[in-house]
Amino acid sequence: MEVMNNNEFSKEFKIGEQTKEFFNQNMNTLLKASAIVAFIRLIQDLAIYTIGDTSLGGGIAIITLIASSLALFFLGLSIKVIAGNWYLNKTNIELKQAYDSLNGKKLTLFISSTIKGIKIGLWSLLFVIPGIYKTFSYIFNEDFVIFNDAKATEAIKLSKELSKKNIFEIFIYYLALTILAFIPAFIIKILVPIFIMMGLGIIAPFISFVSNMIMYLVALSIMSGITMKFIDLTQKIGLELNIK
Repeated sequence: MEVMNNNEFSKEFKIGEQTKEFFNQNMNTLLKASAIVAFIRLIQDLAIYTIGDTSLGGGIAIITLIASSLALFFLGLSIKVIAGNWYLNKTNIELKQAYDSLNGKKLTLFISSTIKGIKIGLWSLLFVIPGIYKTFSYIFNEDFVIFNDAKATEAIKLSKELSKKNIFEIFIYYLALTILAFIPAFIIKILVPIFIMMGLGIIAPFISFVSNMIMYLVALSIMSGITMKFIDLTQKIGLELNIK
């Protein structure tokens, strides 16, 4: 598979500008998806606050943590579908329609993402840098499953091949948006202990809700940008994509 270099890529596609435009045109959808995950986390925070450190509180915390992780995973995949249609076909589709389009691929996506996570985890045990490198090597894993009907292990291999000449640019993009998300989220988070000290601890979960909304909003925006980069790169090499 032939992949263009960073200079060629920069001329063809500016990921930040496209992500911003996608965000502006699909803000309601992104907010809806972010709110779903943040609401599940709100239930977790309220359970911890009201029930406390008990077996019931711990059980609810574990269940809601798993639920929020799965919700973020599948909502993120749905946002990728929406981004693919928006960027390539110039059409906007609803969140439910995007989620339904994943039928028949959800198990493959879950297996492939699990394998990816294990590989990244094992590389991270060696040193931090190899783990980071593998994270960005496998960044197009889900896109290959969604848009190219790749199998679980095949998607990982294809992602590694496609991203190897563009890892630095992907890393900078991730870093920039993560910093933008971290600053307001961090400022909001530090208000939590202040409210607790003032005896207004019941407000703390709702402060965390706003903070989580910001972080999830940025995470989903990043996913959309990566999908658009994936489409741009695969079009350059003439790979046919399954985007309806």
